[in-house]
Amino acid sequence: MSVQPISPKEALALHQNSIPDEMISAVNQLLIERTTKSFKIILKQQEIWDRFVKITQGRYSRSEADDKKWFDFESCYEAAGWIVVYDAPAYNESYPPTFTFTRN
Repeated sequence: MSVQPISPKEALALHQNSIPDEMISAVNQLLIERTTKSFKIILKQQEIWDRFVKITQGRYSRSEADDKKWFDFESCYEAAGWIVVYDAPAYNESYPPTFTFTRN
């Protein structure tokens, strides 16, 4: 067999590397703007997307970002020392999805 299966660890690393730098930049910019001494920062998914669109000048569609799981960046930030919790409404709820970042 010339192609070997990848491990879960390798899959996660490869996924992290597939997230555009501009997505990480968008999150970083918002974290910098909102950092306080308590290090509890709540970012709405939509505001991350809006910043990403501004940085990329609209080169990507929201459906592409969703399909390629570009919002699944939690493990990148957890490796950098954050605790990241994603919260989205259930089918019977209505509120904007958020990411909560706290210091690890």
